[in-house]
Amino acid sequence: MGWPLVVGSFEFPHVKAYPATIGSGGATPDKAGAIFMSDERRERQVQRAREQLHVPPLAGWRKVLDYTAAGSTFGLLITAAAVLIGTNDYSLAIGCFVGATIAAIVWWIDSPSICNWEIDADRPLGLIGAFVILAMGLLVAYWTYDKQVDFELHQLHGVLVPADDPMPQNACGTIPSNAVVVFLGDVASVVQSFPHTVLSVHRQSVLTLERTDDGGIAVVVDIRSSDGKIVARLNRDGFLVNEHNSLEMKRIDKSSLVVEDEYGKEVLNARHLNKHAFRLTGILQYPGMNPIHIPFAPHFSACSSNAGSSDININ
Repeated sequence: MGWPLVVGSFEFPHVKAYPATIGSGGATPDKAGAIFMSDERRERQVQRAREQLHVPPLAGWRKVLDYTAAGSTFGLLITAAAVLIGTNDYSLAIGCFVGATIAAIVWWIDSPSICNWEIDADRPLGLIGAFVILAMGLLVAYWTYDKQVDFELHQLHGVLVPADDPMPQNACGTIPSNAVVVFLGDVASVVQSFPHTVLSVHRQSVLTLERTDDGGIAVVVDIRSSDGKIVARLNRDGFLVNEHNSLEMKRIDKSSLVVEDEYGKEVLNARHLNKHAFRLTGILQYPGMNPIHIPFAPHFSACSSNAGSSDININ
């Protein structure tokens, strides 16, 4: 009398397996003195069972996707991600969460105690579970990215990334495709050659525009307090705020920077509008002269384009 064939976690109820005995006539079904049949014979019987039940062979991918290894990998990656978040290394933490999500999906679809892909009734459960794990992994990765952005926006140094704002209406008309525009107060300055001085004081350059190595634009300017100390600096490397000579720094996104001095005055308000435009307002202070206020203007009524060595000169 036989019993259902069981291979690993898979049971074939319609196929009977028998113990075998050694005799002169070969192995024959017998209860007494039973030994297990050879691996080769068992494999042939399993193959016949698969053909009877129309079950696709899964040995190939099961050699690659092992649920026990996937479970261990998941635990290691989750631990690594937690450590990386604690050290503010969010980019690597996101990578660990993505890897952990893949490991969790492999564990789910390959664990015989949860989902048997050789049983038709189990396959919907396997797919649903895989999608749920994927959705949870994406949510955790997005949460980590949001933490990364918040961390970066509170740093006193960084880079102003071009936003996707439309080009403001201005008096310069059509802007050449190879030009960039700097908006200072109500003046729009169109620049086509680099480096270029946009603003000078007493014939000394105080605000210039340069091209970066990747083809972007960089505004170079020092924002100082009344005693001449630097409050904030913009250059090719990005921006730097002096925490010892400023009251507050605000960033609503990666494209904006607002700095207040120790007296609570807004001395810098900069926004990288898009790849071809930069807007700046604030207060420029230099020893021996009155502060130069660059106010916010809703309209740009003046245009400066290729105006010699400096677009705007203040004496």
